[in-house]
Amino acid sequence: MNKASKILVIIDSENDPALVVDRACWLSQLFGTQLELLLCNAPANRGLPVFLNPSQARKVSSDIARSQDEWIESLVTQAKERGIDASAGVLGDRSIADGILDHIAKMKPLLVVKGTHYHSESERSMILGTDWRLIRECGAPLYLVKKATMAQEPTVIAAVDPICEHDKPAVLDQIIVDHARSLTEATKGKLLLFHSYERLVAIGAAAIRAITSEKLKVDEIDKKIKTEHRTALDEFARRNDIAAAATHLLPGRTHELLPAFVRSKGADIVVMGALARWGMRRMVLGSTTERVLDHLPCDVLVIRAPAAG
Repeated sequence: MNKASKILVIIDSENDPALVVDRACWLSQLFGTQLELLLCNAPANRGLPVFLNPSQARKVSSDIARSQDEWIESLVTQAKERGIDASAGVLGDRSIADGILDHIAKMKPLLVVKGTHYHSESERSMILGTDWRLIRECGAPLYLVKKATMAQEPTVIAAVDPICEHDKPAVLDQIIVDHARSLTEATKGKLLLFHSYERLVAIGAAAIRAITSEKLKVDEIDKKIKTEHRTALDEFARRNDIAAAATHLLPGRTHELLPAFVRSKGADIVVMGALARWGMRRMVLGSTTERVLDHLPCDVLVIRAPAAG
């Protein structure tokens, strides 16, 4: 990671600000960077009761703004007490997601750190949800903080797809592993490589027979699929000097397998990619990261790939 840039820390009251700042401080100390905290609560003058006269509204708005300033400064103090150079600002945009993305584009941070929480079905279906917008559009690696304890020597899982089945550029896997390795090297932690593949039998032998006049040898095809994925993963691991014992290939869907794998290994961070999609593709195709985020018990570092088209 480039140590010259700042880490941008997104602060909002819904996502345990003290924990988010604590995790950002940990990352800052690992990579020798400054912090910039950005308070992203609603503007002080939004949602005031309509019965307030202009003078009362101005006073209430001023009191709220002062309270916000004091709160963000207390978080800056939390960072400075750990010897970290930190500053703060308040986002005034009506659209929080748009404001954050504009700020990222201007600032070009090393990393964006934000708290996240379990999203309801309605939140997940909202294309304009802040977390989903950042996953799809953030111009820097996005570190999403969960309410979990971080080990002193963390286990970091790099979730890769060396077959490149999901429209992603092959270079993304290398970027994912490079970020995962920078975390483990800085902490003397452990790096694990994870990849899953879908078996042909998962769609059902009856369904296969229904769409083809030729009887397919499902087990034989499954073995070929496994061999193809195993060969690609092992070659990728070899190029990155990752031991066979740390390289894991599992049959099934990533969004179903990865949370269980994370729990079985007691992992602290998952590093995975997300695709940038536009137009109708953006509306109808959710990334694996979006599908799995709520079910992972640990922090997630999202590396966004360029748009595939």
